[in-house]
Amino acid sequence: MDHAPARRAIDRRQVLKAAAWSAPVVALTVATPLAAASDEPPSATFAQQLWDIVAPSGVQTQFGLYGRAVQGGQMVDATLPAGTSVTFAPPLAGTVSVTTAFGTVVENLDGSVTVVFGTGHTEVLAYVTFQGYGTASADGFVPGLTPETFSVYQTVV
Repeated sequence: MDHAPARRAIDRRQVLKAAAWSAPVVALTVATPLAAASDEPPSATFAQQLWDIVAPSGVQTQFGLYGRAVQGGQMVDATLPAGTSVTFAPPLAGTVSVTTAFGTVVENLDGSVTVVFGTGHTEVLAYVTFQGYGTASADGFVPGLTPETFSVYQTVV
C-alpha cells in the first residue's frame, strides 16, 4: 500500500497575517539607507583660516574661515558654530573696510571691523581692503572649538 503524505493546505488568513507582518520590516529596510546617507555636514571640530601673507595697500584681499572635521579618517567640510566672528584691525595709521561678507558687518569705534557670521555655513568669507602700511590682523572667535580664539596677521605694503 502506497501512502502519499497528506498535503497541508495554506490558509488564506495565514498568508495575509504573514504579509502584514513582513510589510513594515521591508519598509524599514528600504527607508534606513536613505536616512543614513544624509548630506548634512558634521559639526566643525576645528577652524582653518586662509589669508594672504602680504597685501598691497588699497587692494582687496580675501579672508576665509573654514569649518573642518575628521570623518572616516579623512578631512571634511564641517558646519561652523553660531556666533563665529572675525574682527579685522587696520595697520598702524591706516584703515580697513569690509566690502562683502556673508554675515553682519559692524564698524567699531577703534577703526576695526567685526563680521558676525550666521549659522549653517561650512565656510565664511570676507573681502577686506586695508589702507596704510604695516601689520594688520584678523582676530577670530569660534565658540565651542579648541582654541576658541585665533589671530592671524597680514603685512600691508
